Amino acid sequence: MKSSTVIYFVDRLGRGEHDLIMERQPTQSSNHEPKTRKALADQIVDLARKGRIPTPFGVDDFRNFVPGFAESHMITVLANYEENGDMVRRGRTARFVRVGEGLYKPA
Repeated sequence: MKSSTVIYFVDRLGRGEHDLIMERQPTQSSNHEPKTRKALADQIVDLARKGRIPTPFGVDDFRNFVPGFAESHMITVLANYEENGDMVRRGRTARFVRVGEGLYKPA
């Protein structure tokens, strides 16, 4: 069982003199693994492969399916992960192929 250390101050005698108490307490167990959010590029590819967005697609096609991402990230992710994109030049795998102005399909 995992545990964590809890630190708190206690005024045992009510005189304003505080003792520092450190205790190890069991961490609340959960049947669920911590949720990890999939990368935006991967989510877009999944949406296209499942047929939830049209192919080719643009930002307006997937915007409503991926809450929690900044608008600026949604606008740039397609260009960054296309064959000649900035992230691909930095060594990442191309996730999209550009088929027209602002239109992409999964790589």
